[in-house]
Amino acid sequence: MRPVRSAGVALAVGATLGPFAACGAEEATPTTEPATTQATTSSEPTPREGVTHEFVIPEGTAARLERGEYVDAIPRSLEVRVGDRISVRNDDSELARLGIFDVWPGETISMAFNTPGQLEGIIFSDDSGGCGVPPPDVETFVIDVRA
Repeated sequence: MRPVRSAGVALAVGATLGPFAACGAEEATPTTEPATTQATTSSEPTPREGVTHEFVIPEGTAARLERGEYVDAIPRSLEVRVGDRISVRNDDSELARLGIFDVWPGETISMAFNTPGQLEGIIFSDDSGGCGVPPPDVETFVIDVRA
């Protein structure tokens, strides 16, 4: 996460500046030793590997939704970064509709996020294979894609 990475950078900067602060009042002495490379910090973000966020729709999810039960297979709010992916596997015996995705039984879908933005969707089950009409009390989710 970003706070952990920031803490690591702060420690590295503190460790680099520590010895220089102690000898700031002393005069520099010429040396014949080879020059060393000094680490610098940059305002550019460090590139990171994309992360795959994996979710599973468990068996019985459609029946639970039909009974009006709360289903916690997909988070209602998720923050991802550009370059990340989500992957959803449907282990239920019914079609699962997740926003723009129809995830058929036994199927796994995946989506990569290439630009910042927000994706909002609804979660419901519909075995007709058509567009279907979601119930009025349908669960929703939001995915925030950050740069």
